Amino acid sequence: MSHNSDGGFSAGRGLKNAAKILPAVPGQTENLASMLTGSQAKTAFALRCNAEEMIKSGGLNSAGFLTLTLGNFGTDGKFHGIHDSGEASRRFNNLARRVLATLFEKSIVVTERHKSGAIHFHLLGILAGHPDIRTGFNFERVKKRDYRGVSDKLRGIWADLRKILPEYGFGRAELTPIKKTGEAVACYISKYIEKNVCNRLPQDKHKKLVRYIGWEKSQLKPNEFGWATARAAAWRGKTRECAGMLGISEPEQAAEAFGARWAWKISGIWQKIDDAVRPFVLWPSLAIYELAKRELFRLSHRETVRMMNLPRLLPRRLTEIPAQMVFQN
Repeated sequence: MSHNSDGGFSAGRGLKNAAKILPAVPGQTENLASMLTGSQAKTAFALRCNAEEMIKSGGLNSAGFLTLTLGNFGTDGKFHGIHDSGEASRRFNNLARRVLATLFEKSIVVTERHKSGAIHFHLLGILAGHPDIRTGFNFERVKKRDYRGVSDKLRGIWADLRKILPEYGFGRAELTPIKKTGEAVACYISKYIEKNVCNRLPQDKHKKLVRYIGWEKSQLKPNEFGWATARAAAWRGKTRECAGMLGISEPEQAAEAFGARWAWKISGIWQKIDDAVRPFVLWPSLAIYELAKRELFRLSHRETVRMMNLPRLLPRRLTEIPAQMVFQN
């Protein structure tokens, strides 16, 4: 299940993919939040965790960082990048299926749109067979086109990529070992998410920021954890409370009742009533509570909710303040 929320209803769910509550890391979540939406920040954090774990298990010497440039040479002899996100995805998926899945045992791919509008892909992965491409690699010499010390295996991969990539609509490519540590490169590649978000175009909406190749869905996913902040706790508590008005106690039930955007639909109700940072809704009156429940039912797949036949929760906190609430479509 995938959703754009701050994690599941509860950290203590007894499910296979139970949500984890992760502490806020000083200087990390704050910086991410300033650039990204909640969902995007969690995607970046999950990427960083997965990248660190991948390099730790696969070995730093077998890790490679690959930059792929898409485009074609025109009649003017110049290389022209690809700006269309749909075409970029088509070319990359073809390359991933036929080439990258064999070249890398496991990899993480981040899309980047440059300020010019051209699209690039950055891939961090563990090479198949775990060859050592790092020992002897001198980054300063390679910058000056001095390739002494580059392993025969890496030279061979370079030659193969120069031959294969144009067939799939790609131009220049650069594959290098990891210069510093796994933690450093994990942080580095996660920053591309911020850069891509800043340069995104309307056509990029709903396009993947991150792809995982060879993971068999074993990676940490953004919907498997929540931030340990007061606002995140308030979101979980209020969303759980409103879902309970229809007898829903699990995210899986919410997805069944409201569809993929269940988090947005449910939270949109309580945000109109009580957006204070507390883990419960302070209902102005029982009438408002009943009106909210009817609105939730209207937004849901009504027959699905009826078939669930789950017990409804009653409001526990009411104020004496009269209020008028109008829900709009």
